[in-house]
Amino acid sequence: MPDTASRRALLAGLADMPAINATTVAASVGPDPIFAAIERHRAALAALAPIDQLAEPAAYAAAEREMLAAVDVMATTVPQTLSGAKALLDVMIADTKDGVEGCLDSLKVLRTALDQLAELSA
Repeated sequence: MPDTASRRALLAGLADMPAINATTVAASVGPDPIFAAIERHRAALAALAPIDQLAEPAAYAAAEREMLAAVDVMATTVPQTLSGAKALLDVMIADTKDGVEGCLDSLKVLRTALDQLAELSA
């Protein structure tokens, strides 16, 4: 049975987060930096994928360093808009491995909460 009190607390806590509250969304003036971080992450993964680690160790190492740097930037960039937060969660859900079901479930719940918050602030 779902714990509705916990869900309400989660939603209430999300509403108070500075990165996604209505005041911050309204005050945002420029593109959300998370989109550039997400694009860098995608480009780094795409660049790494075709490189054969054994045949091209130096190229693979350089591409891997860029991919790790891109992940670090994405993980430390705070979304400035609800759409940015939702986009980051979508990437996290897509990148989550099958063995981490509890984490994946939490991300999906958070994604749903952000959808609801977005509707309220629209």
